[in-house]
Amino acid sequence: MSLFASVEGKLSTFAHDFEAVYVKLFQEEPKIEQAVVGVIGVAAPLVVAIAAATGSEPEAAAIVGIITVVKSDLAVVQTTMNAAGAGTANASVKSLLAAVTSNLASLLTAGLIKNPVTLATVTKDVNSIGSALDVVIAAL
Repeated sequence: MSLFASVEGKLSTFAHDFEAVYVKLFQEEPKIEQAVVGVIGVAAPLVVAIAAATGSEPEAAAIVGIITVVKSDLAVVQTTMNAAGAGTANASVKSLLAAVTSNLASLLTAGLIKNPVTLATVTKDVNSIGSALDVVIAAL
């Protein structure tokens, strides 16, 4: 099984598993802060895997630039959510997560990935991350 398939499978079941474990441990539904940090914990390695898969592309430097911004934004969101109480940082977190989604989508629309196999894999992974982040943004 490829790294992408493994991570994608984990991302698709993550929300369900996270909630089930959280409820068992704490006897309550997870707060949005924990959910955001959990989703980022799964999305971040997938972003790193995208960078690794595109390393041989002719536009690798531009791809790395986008990935660097995405990783930085995810780190800021995680720090913000860990430090903030419920509702206090929602607007800035929503903005950062929207930027992450947009930046990842730009990997697909900018024509930076020439290899069709790599493009198909990255497209699937970008869409998975985008879907997870859209759910989080809607919940904030």
